[in-house]
Amino acid sequence: MCVGMRCKSQKRQWRKLWGVGGILVILLWSSGAFASPTKTASAHRIVSLTGPVTEALFALGVGQHVVGRDTSSYYPAQVKKIPTVGYQHRLNAEGILRLKPSLVIGTTGVKPHFVLKQIKAAGIRVLLLKTAKDVATSQQMLRALGQALKKEKRAEALISSMNQTLKTLTSFKKKREGKKARVAFLYVRGSRVRFVVGKGNPVSGMIALAGAKNVATFRGVKPVSAEALLSLRPDVIVLFKKGLRSMGGLKVFKRMPGLSLTPAGKKNRFIVMDDLFLGGFGPRCGEAALALFRGIYEAKGTHVVK
Repeated sequence: MCVGMRCKSQKRQWRKLWGVGGILVILLWSSGAFASPTKTASAHRIVSLTGPVTEALFALGVGQHVVGRDTSSYYPAQVKKIPTVGYQHRLNAEGILRLKPSLVIGTTGVKPHFVLKQIKAAGIRVLLLKTAKDVATSQQMLRALGQALKKEKRAEALISSMNQTLKTLTSFKKKREGKKARVAFLYVRGSRVRFVVGKGNPVSGMIALAGAKNVATFRGVKPVSAEALLSLRPDVIVLFKKGLRSMGGLKVFKRMPGLSLTPAGKKNRFIVMDDLFLGGFGPRCGEAALALFRGIYEAKGTHVVK
């Protein structure tokens, strides 16, 4: 269990790793003329500052104009060839400006804020979106990007495809009988950072979308302890793939005190999903919710989503 200064340090690390959510779209443009409504994506050199935004840009068909990305952007695969500008919560203006962008796109969670002011002061347009945490805000992000880059039809096509997948998910949920599964999402990084995640974040929203119940009813996060795990009684435990890898894999994770005594531990019910796929609420969020539903209600034992 995390106590004292160590607990505070871990919580600070958590806050750095998660962005701030919301539902509104904010447009912050540099001083000078507002972006021309007729300007197309081909006229831009784009730097993207979050993984879901980068994924959306490629889905909208403007990936060839992305000249820079933050380190949380790794999907689709070709993104990895694009120069990085650091992590979205530890940006510096020099790294972004050296790429000579005409448009920088991120969310209101990117930091530090003074870096964005420096970029605007250099005459570069900045588009900030509130972090997507559910289907509505995911679709809002797609529409905002489509409008900004004159890709409205493509954005609506992506939203239509998402809705079709969600319609399939809804039909599966209606056919399923019995109580909602009790699910816990554990955020782990390395050997020390271990949290159980409550309400108010994208993964909690994804659990609800998949037709399950997040057993952590509090908001935010709390350190994992044997007592906490036993009191939560999760039927299924969900993990980020990168986090699990960082602590040494599933065998190491299963040694966590108290884990083997939970319903999930006794039945080996663990679901491992890609971080961005599960928690990003990008264009694939419908697919992610469907994959999580199948992992919870159809799979047996440990299920790793490819």
